[in-house]
Amino acid sequence: MYAGTFVLLLPAVAYWGSLVVDLTLFGALLPPAIYGLLQKILPTAETFAFSVKYTGFVTLQGDPKASSTVGYHPAFGMMCAMGALLAISRVGAFRSLRSIPLRALYSATGTVFLVALYFSFSRGAVLALAAGAVVLLVLSKHRFEALGNAAVSALPALWIVSQARELSGLVSRPVSLQVMKSDGLALVEPLLKGLLLAFTAQLLFFLLVLAVKKFVPEGVRRGVGLVATVIAAGAVVVALSYAAATFQKSGSLEALRDRITTDPSELEAGAAGEDQTQRLTSLSAATRIALWKIAWENFREHPLTGTGGDTYQIIYEQNRPDYFSEQFWAMRERALHRPIPLAERRYVERTVSPPSVLHPHSVWLSLLSDTGIFSFLAFAAFSVGCLCLAFYNALSTTRSRALLAGSTAALTAYLASSTIDWNWYIPASTLPFFALAAVAAGTTPRRRQRNEDRPAAR
Repeated sequence: MYAGTFVLLLPAVAYWGSLVVDLTLFGALLPPAIYGLLQKILPTAETFAFSVKYTGFVTLQGDPKASSTVGYHPAFGMMCAMGALLAISRVGAFRSLRSIPLRALYSATGTVFLVALYFSFSRGAVLALAAGAVVLLVLSKHRFEALGNAAVSALPALWIVSQARELSGLVSRPVSLQVMKSDGLALVEPLLKGLLLAFTAQLLFFLLVLAVKKFVPEGVRRGVGLVATVIAAGAVVVALSYAAATFQKSGSLEALRDRITTDPSELEAGAAGEDQTQRLTSLSAATRIALWKIAWENFREHPLTGTGGDTYQIIYEQNRPDYFSEQFWAMRERALHRPIPLAERRYVERTVSPPSVLHPHSVWLSLLSDTGIFSFLAFAAFSVGCLCLAFYNALSTTRSRALLAGSTAALTAYLASSTIDWNWYIPASTLPFFALAAVAAGTTPRRRQRNEDRPAAR
């Protein structure tokens, strides 16, 4: 199915590359983002004509994270990251005065994606957005305009998030259903104001861009651009220096290792009644590291063929770590604010089954464990090849550069997220990746020029 999507769309993107991107954006990515926001605005939907349901792994009363129609909040957040990058890049594809409403529409759409991404409370989604943003800026022809377009979408989203953090029913648990309902409806006003702000800001920003282009001499613009580049480079150096100093002050590698290997369940328990935004700053990856070790050891035992598709669950059951460890009980006692007697511990161990794991939370280790080195190399070659072609195509053309920059940025976001999650097994998140891979790899300058010249030859 995935390969078929790529093969079928590859011949079409030279003619309808923009259409493929827009269908992916508005048909595959935006509806889940809107549904995710509706899960926050109408958490129960008991008094409305349509149903909005909680789709996560726990319960609405215990989990504030939006999972949308995907059913898995990190994958949903990654899709929102892809959508935001595509929307912001599409703004730069419209260069005429008549296209200002379209630019404003795409900017507001980018704001929708960014707000929905926040409500996923996914660290992997934030990582995916950051990785894709770097690629978008590198490949954009008008980098400072692209940075301005990103700010036009991001600043209203940040304002909406700042308002949402004041509403406990949106970001905290446990809270009552009544608080969830009232806070969800309270989100509507700042959301609409933020979207209107993004729409208006893009109108004003593009008028400023046109004015600068018309009235400021090209030599002055180049000089200003050079100065701005030097300032930006200096800011990056200062930021890196500050980060290095902070890193050294915090205890260097040992402290970082401790933060990464800290049990994330402790964070979840300690933050049960607090703003879930603090999850985004956690470096804890102990659970994933344990899953990766099991997958790696299985690959070392079966390097050529793996153990078969979707067999990781069996491998995990055979090698699972001790779930009811002393660390687990210590975390539970902190969450319950009382000691747990030995008899109660033994009863829980007899009656409660530890959760099962289907995938190792990494597409690369999943391929190695399930299907061996050859599948891993095939997908790695496909991914690297698509990215290399995308960079070559973007740097060799001007007409489709914004389209290619956005598609490549979205591909990067997917691969970054899939390195630490199991998006590969969710078609709703992976089919857009292969559709955009066809756009990035198939929009070559030669094919594009040939198809544009064909009507004139007739």
